[in-house]
Amino acid sequence: MRVVLLILAMAWPGCVAAAPCVGAALDRPLPGAMDARQVSVDVPTARFPGLWQQGRVDGLTYRIFGDGTAVLSDDPGAPRWQVRIECAAATCRTTATGVPDAGADRIADALGRCLMGQDVTAADLRRAAPAFPTGLSNDVPDRGRSLPPAAALATAAGQAPRRAVAQCMPDPALFGDTPAQTVQRMLLAAGQDPGPDDGVLGARSRAALRAALGPGSDADVPHAILALLAMRCGG
Repeated sequence: MRVVLLILAMAWPGCVAAAPCVGAALDRPLPGAMDARQVSVDVPTARFPGLWQQGRVDGLTYRIFGDGTAVLSDDPGAPRWQVRIECAAATCRTTATGVPDAGADRIADALGRCLMGQDVTAADLRRAAPAFPTGLSNDVPDRGRSLPPAAALATAAGQAPRRAVAQCMPDPALFGDTPAQTVQRMLLAAGQDPGPDDGVLGARSRAALRAALGPGSDADVPHAILALLAMRCGG
């Protein structure tokens, strides 16, 4: 493994001094990525050069390879389209196969900046910047619509948003960076003790959730958020 990492550190295109934003060993998760993991093969091929990082951003699959390239696609196994990003010196080139989804170019540009060693944020790696914070993951339905927070929560839980919107507008401070953190804040506002506001739905948070909503309520976080919202709004 040490030999592989040494080769990677020396092989970035154009001998660029800066490592990519995920680290020279590709072991630092891409900001905002879900299911990010490091993958390696014993025998590199032209398609997979030995080591890469793979994950999802805003519902799309990305791969950042050890040869200084990246690929963005709609599906890791049978993609309808993909965008290949190749960077050398101070420029990046993108090549699309198929018709990429709207906004994919924005994520591809951010991947290029990452390959060049520039800092990128989770907001850069979205097809469109969110109009408001919801605390929900990037893979909820209707993420591109400009819904108020209560409507977005209801939509994510698979229910019509109009009823939640009609009841009240929740305090924006209740919406955290993740669904788990949003649950924790809503539980605290409801008089429960979910533990630290850290976005980790541990045993203490789950116990508080069951105390507020009943047995089994900790199994479905989006529905739990909607139920807590309904409680807060008097529904």
